[in-house]
Amino acid sequence: MFKTYLHIALITLLLYFSTPLLLSQTLPRLTVVVVADGLTEDNIAQLRPYWLQSGTESLLKETYITSLDFNHWTYGGHEALATILTGTTPRVHGYAMDTVFNRNTRRPIALLEDKTASGIGTPLHLSSEALHSATIADQYRLDYGKNAKIYAVGIHPTTTMLLAGHAANACCWWDNIKEQWVSTTYYTEGLPSAADDWNVNAKKDKQTLNERVTHVALEVQRTQQMGLDNIPDILLLEYDLGLDDTNLDVLMNQLILRVGRKNLQLLVIGTPQGSEQTSFNIDRAAALTSTYLMALYGHERWIDGGYGHSLYLNKQLIEQKRQSLPEMKNLICAFLMDFDNVAAAYSLEQAMTLEETKESVNKHCSGDIIVTLEHNWQYQPPQSTLLWWKGYNTNYPQEPINALQVKHLIYK
Repeated sequence: MFKTYLHIALITLLLYFSTPLLLSQTLPRLTVVVVADGLTEDNIAQLRPYWLQSGTESLLKETYITSLDFNHWTYGGHEALATILTGTTPRVHGYAMDTVFNRNTRRPIALLEDKTASGIGTPLHLSSEALHSATIADQYRLDYGKNAKIYAVGIHPTTTMLLAGHAANACCWWDNIKEQWVSTTYYTEGLPSAADDWNVNAKKDKQTLNERVTHVALEVQRTQQMGLDNIPDILLLEYDLGLDDTNLDVLMNQLILRVGRKNLQLLVIGTPQGSEQTSFNIDRAAALTSTYLMALYGHERWIDGGYGHSLYLNKQLIEQKRQSLPEMKNLICAFLMDFDNVAAAYSLEQAMTLEETKESVNKHCSGDIIVTLEHNWQYQPPQSTLLWWKGYNTNYPQEPINALQVKHLIYK
C-alpha cells in the first residue's frame, strides 16, 4: 500500500553574508538543519519567533521565494527528503523507496537495513550505504575535513540516518518502546555522549519528544563546542513541529546566546503530514497479476511479490520454464493498465528511459514492473519552497557527489 507522505522543502536561512558557501572564513560557524514534520508552506507564516527579527525589521522582508523542481514523481516516502539533502534524484542517489522487496527472502526490508552495522540499544541494523550520493552533511566533511563536527538527532531512524548521511560523527533517534536514545555502530562515535547521559540520568523525565530533541541537541552543541571555532559545524535535527510548538524558538535562542547570531544559519525542511487518501494496494495487484499469469503460463509462482510502486517477478522460474521475460513484462503492463487507479505501468527498462519516470527509479531497489497512479490516488510531486536570505547559494550542492568520495575522505 502506498504511503502518503510527501515532502515540501521550506528552507529558512538565518545569516548575514554575501560570499560563496565554500569559503569557511565567511560561512557561519554553525549550521542547523531541521526537518520539521507538519510544517508546510501554508503555515510558514506561523514560524516568526523573535529571533527572526532584526531590530524592528523582520528578516522575512529580505526573503525570496522560489520553487524547487524535483523533476520526478515520488512514491511518498523519504525519497523526496533524500533528494533535498543530496541535491539529486533517486536515479542517482538510489533512495527510490523506504522499503524494498528482498528477492532472496521474499520479504520487504528497509532500504537502509545493513546487517554489518549493529544497533546501539536497538535491534535495528541500519547504515546509509544504500544512499549513493553525498548529503549536505557529507559535503561539510568534504569541504572542512575531520575537524568539522557533524551530529544528527531525530525522532525516527530513517529521517535521522538520511540527515546524518555517511560522514556524521554520530547520530541518535528515539526508541518509543524502550523510551531511550538509540543509534548505530555505522558512525565513528556511535551514540552521542549527550544522548547516553540522558538515557542514564533522565529516564523518568516527562519531556515531550520535541523537548528531548532540543535538550540533547543543546547538550551535543555544548559538549562538542560546536560553532565555537573557525571550522564550520553542522547540527541536523528532526522535530514533530506543530504550530504551537516552541522548541525551535528555544533552540535558536540558546544557540544565539552561545554562538552568536551572526555565526548561525538555519535550514528548515518541512515535511507535511499526509492526510489519508485512497490507497493503492500493491499486494492485491500482485495477487491478481499472479492469477492472470497462472491462467496463461501454468500454476507457478510467477510473481515473487509487490511492494511500493513495484512488482517483482520470479525471473529464475521464468528462465527455467524458458518463457520470454520481455513478453511477460509487456503482458503484465497491459493487464495493470486495466486497473481504474493505474495511470501507467512500465517495465523497469522502460521506466529508466522515459522522461516522466527515469529520475524516480533506481535499478538497485526498484522492481521489474513500475506502477504509477492516477491523480486522485496519489500525492502530486512536492512543490518545494525555498526561503533564503541574501548570500545563500541556492544551488548548493552544485554537483552530486558520489558517496565513495566521502568514505574515502573519512577512512583513508
